[in-house]
Order: sequence, then C-alpha cells, then structure tokens
Amino acid sequence: MAQEIFNPVSGVSTHEDALTIWNGNATDAQGRFVSLEAEKNQNTVSSASGILTIDVSSEKNAKTELTEDITALSFTGAVAGDSGLLIVSQDATASWTVSSTAVVLSGDLADIASITSSTGLGSIGWFFDGSVYTLYISDVT
Repeated sequence: MAQEIFNPVSGVSTHEDALTIWNGNATDAQGRFVSLEAEKNQNTVSSASGILTIDVSSEKNAKTELTEDITALSFTGAVAGDSGLLIVSQDATASWTVSSTAVVLSGDLADIASITSSTGLGSIGWFFDGSVYTLYISDVT
C-alpha cells in the first residue's frame, strides 16, 4: 500500500477523514519498518553433511564458522532483488572449502580455504535477480 495524502476540502472533510488516513499511513509505515528490520538482522548458520543452506526469507545477512567442506552453498526464500552478506570463519582445523553452483562474478571461492582459524574472516556477498544467484567473494584474512 502506498502512503495516502490527505487533501482536505473545506466544508466537506472531517477530522474523522484525517484520522482514518493518518491511521492507514501509520499501519503501512509499521509494516515497512518491520520489513527493513528483518534485513538488518544477522542469522548464525551452520552446515550439515556438507550443505550450507541460508534461509533469507527473514534475515538477509548471516555468519558461519566452517567445520567441514561445503559441497553445496544454497540460499532459499529470496525474491527478485534480494541481496545480503555471509561472513565466513574457520574452526581450529581450518582449510575447509566451499563450492556452489551459483555464478561467481568476483573473487574466488577457493580463497575461503585460506582463512586462518584464529582471526581470519572472509565474506560472500550474494544477489538474486529472480532466477540466478550471483556471488561476490571478498579477500580473506
């Protein structure tokens, strides 16, 4: 719903008309704020059997500590135009790898294996255009 503009007409519009529009706009704004807050949340995700799935229907950003090689990195719940960031660290074993069928436009998923366990981080940015996920891989430490 778009915000409605109140254009009072002298002798016709009432305070009730103004209140109705104001309340409708407030309800609409509340819904928009809730949607924006969900995009700011950070989810912590972990893999199972080499699969790391991120449900982005409620949180667009996540972090994970790799404890195994990831043979399938996937995202669910996205709609066209969604994007987010996955922060990646490694456990004490380190050298865990990540692979995905998504299109990598920048960086190299192989670099994730070189993240150090004590202080290292890397990030995977993602974008969904409605049919294809694209990934952007940062430098790692």
